[in-house]
Amino acid sequence: MRLTACERIIMDIIWAADHDLTIREIIEILSAGGRCWSKKAVASFLRRLRTKEFVFRYRKGGATLYRPLKSKDSPTGES
Repeated sequence: MRLTACERIIMDIIWAADHDLTIREIIEILSAGGRCWSKKAVASFLRRLRTKEFVFRYRKGGATLYRPLKSKDSPTGES
């Protein structure tokens, strides 16, 4: 499955991170880059990325974290 442009932006953030990320962290990184996406929009893209098996979601200490399941170099990671 191919990634949409918005899914690719989120995956690039997740791939570049040195730790698993929360939605809040993803939104902060997007905002720092000049993008203002709502929590609802980011959650929707993360849901789609989970369905496509690009990210894994888990809970730790009351927070929901996301980590990549596929590498950036994966053929299906290309847009």
